[in-house]
Amino acid sequence: MKIRQQIKQIRPETIIDRSFVYAIFWFFAIAPFITAIPLFFLMPESLPSRVYPFIAMEKPGSRWELFLIPAAWFVANVVLHYVFYLIERSQKKLTMQVAILRVVTAVIFAALAIIMELFVYRTAMINI
Repeated sequence: MKIRQQIKQIRPETIIDRSFVYAIFWFFAIAPFITAIPLFFLMPESLPSRVYPFIAMEKPGSRWELFLIPAAWFVANVVLHYVFYLIERSQKKLTMQVAILRVVTAVIFAALAIIMELFVYRTAMINI
């Protein structure tokens, strides 16, 4: 019962500290790079950059290509940051709704990037 009362006390108009929300957002923006580092050292030197499922490797690639996945998602996070920045600037404050939406999208982007990295790792280890 106490949790429901606390949730009711949080209003959408509540102003949130920007630096805290930005720190969480950028942490999740660089998290795929952090997870790519150990995978980089566990992978073989050559890995498939394009694979037909369960058939064969079409084109060999380097394990450095693993960092293309977090780099692409980082660019998406930067674009998303500026979209949210324009929204915050038009509202002149950071509301709870925008803060939650900003963090949730960063978490989703980080999760998708890490899953993609793990798929590349799995493919590389299958085709050794």
